[in-house]
Amino acid sequence: GRRLAMIWSVASPRLNWLWASSGRALTGPHRPNVTTCVQGPSSGAATGTGRSRRAMWQPSWRARPPPRAPGRRGATARARGPHTREAQELGSAGALVVVPYSNKPSQNGLLRHFEAVAQATSLPIMLYNIPGRCGIDLAADTVVRLARACAKIVAIKEASGSVDRVSELVARAPDGFNVLSGDDSLTLPFLVVGALGVVSVTSNLYPAEISELVRAFLDGETEKAQRLHRRFLGLFKDLFIEPNP
Repeated sequence: GRRLAMIWSVASPRLNWLWASSGRALTGPHRPNVTTCVQGPSSGAATGTGRSRRAMWQPSWRARPPPRAPGRRGATARARGPHTREAQELGSAGALVVVPYSNKPSQNGLLRHFEAVAQATSLPIMLYNIPGRCGIDLAADTVVRLARACAKIVAIKEASGSVDRVSELVARAPDGFNVLSGDDSLTLPFLVVGALGVVSVTSNLYPAEISELVRAFLDGETEKAQRLHRRFLGLFKDLFIEPNP
C-alpha cells in the first residue's frame, strides 16, 4: 500500500530558486541541508521564499531523490494557474497549493478556486490548510467535495491543529486521498487517527529522526514513535518561538 513518512519543509526565506529539474541549481547556505535530506530519509520537500511557495513530493511515496515540484502561492486562481503550469513545465512531481490568504473567500469560493487551479495543470495537487496564517479555514466539507470532484487533488497538508478535523477527513475522503500533518508536534496524534505523515519543519535539523518517528508508527512500533515524539516535543515548540517561513 501507499507509504508516506516525512516531507521536508525547507527553511529558505532568501532562496531565489530551489532546484532546476536537473536538481543542480541549488546554491548558497541551504545546499548542505538539501543534500542531507535528498540523500537521506525524506519523501520530498517543500520550501517558501518571499512571495513564492515551492513544493516537492512524490506520488509513489518511495522514489529517491525526492522529486521537485516548484510552485507559487497567490491569492487568486488567475495568478496561481500560470505558476502551476510553469511548475509542470519544469518537470515537477506535484504542487502544494495554500488556501488563498488576505481576501478570505467563502467556502464556495474556495471550492471554485481550487477547481480552477486543478483545471490549469495535470499535476497532482496537495491542498494546504493553515487558518492561523491565511485567516480562513478550508472546511472538511469543502475538502471532501474537492477530493471527490477533482481526481488531481490527492492530499492535504492539514495545519488546523485539530485531531477531530483529521479524523473527519480520513473517515470521509475518498480512497487514495492522503492527509498529512502540517505541525510537527501533532504528527503522532494525527497518525493515530489515520494521517500518513508530516510536512516537517523540524526535519531541517533532524531529518532522519522525524522520518524514523513516522515510519516507526506506520510499522507498528508505537512505543518507539512515542519515545521520539517525547524526545523532540520541546524542540517542536521552540522552533515557533519566533515567526518562521
